[in-house]
Amino acid sequence: MLYDVFVVSGRLSGFLERALAPSGLRPSEYAVYSILSEVGTTTPGELETMTGSPHSTLTTYLGHMVRRGHLRRERNPRDGRSVRLT
Repeated sequence: MLYDVFVVSGRLSGFLERALAPSGLRPSEYAVYSILSEVGTTTPGELETMTGSPHSTLTTYLGHMVRRGHLRRERNPRDGRSVRLT
């Protein structure tokens, strides 16, 4: 049964890569966009928890989103030190 999950995962990954190719997004980036679309404003730490992505990977994705103009980082008004993603 675990092998079946592996096969389905591989096929789904290939499908997502082909479907997203015209957009220039990788499936994992699309997942981050999807989560941000659902939750709205969040912090990088909360996003790490939701995605299960390593900090360095998520930082790379967020940098791409900022450069594309799809995401803003702003100071968190709660403490003035941390960052909110909108």
